[in-house]
Amino acid sequence: MSTDDSLFLYHLVLNETYHDPAAWTDDDRATIGRHAEFLDGLGRDGRLALAGRTLYDPGHPDLFGIAVIRAPSLEAAQEMMADDPSVVGGVQRASIHPYSMAIRHLSRFERELDGDS
Repeated sequence: MSTDDSLFLYHLVLNETYHDPAAWTDDDRATIGRHAEFLDGLGRDGRLALAGRTLYDPGHPDLFGIAVIRAPSLEAAQEMMADDPSVVGGVQRASIHPYSMAIRHLSRFERELDGDS
């Protein structure tokens, strides 16, 4: 991974069908599992800084997920997004936005999450 890579904010929302928890099938849940594995793989490859979601139930208007990823270009970030199993499977729709991390304390935050003060 080049130090010349740029950061991008990856924004995900559930497609409307999945706002009703009763609409979820085992295949849909498996797709979200593959999505998590996909993002974890990006992290292991050094292309993902963080990822997560808001803690609202499906159907809540403020339910969304984000990831901060690193890529050489907007086009490369879009290609990365297009490989996400939740996007390919139609469970979520995604958008990519150029991003600048203005203030960061990730290493301290990570140490505190791990219990090392």
